Amino acid sequence: MWAFVVYDSNTKEMFGARDRFGIKPFYYYYNSKIFLFSSEIKQLLLSPHVKRNPDNHTIFSYIYDGKIDHSNQTFFKNIFKLEPSHSIILKDNKINFIRYWDLPYGEEFSITNEKIACENFSNLFADAVRLRMRSDVPVGS
Repeated sequence: MWAFVVYDSNTKEMFGARDRFGIKPFYYYYNSKIFLFSSEIKQLLLSPHVKRNPDNHTIFSYIYDGKIDHSNQTFFKNIFKLEPSHSIILKDNKINFIRYWDLPYGEEFSITNEKIACENFSNLFADAVRLRMRSDVPVGS
């Protein structure tokens, strides 16, 4: 679970990335002069550079079809989210997005024994939950 940005002052290049499944949010605003990013939209809205204009197409898509998180758009114009499994590079006022990971699918996922597949899934799921329950502070659920 991660989202981060690194800026190289020597090359004047910014690199950011988001975890494979998009657990940690990464929102950004860019207008060729200023790049802002945050884990929450409300932090971006505090900037005087960011207007609070609604993105009617995204809002309509949500109301009509119940679609959310199907693109990089948000309910606000010019505020976007970096999609899961993507990195972003900003250099010379140009943004490039790179998908660095994709869930492989093919013959290696064919199920030959349903019982073994269910046991493997159960073990992997329990391990994933156990890993995320580690904390320096009390965990509530």
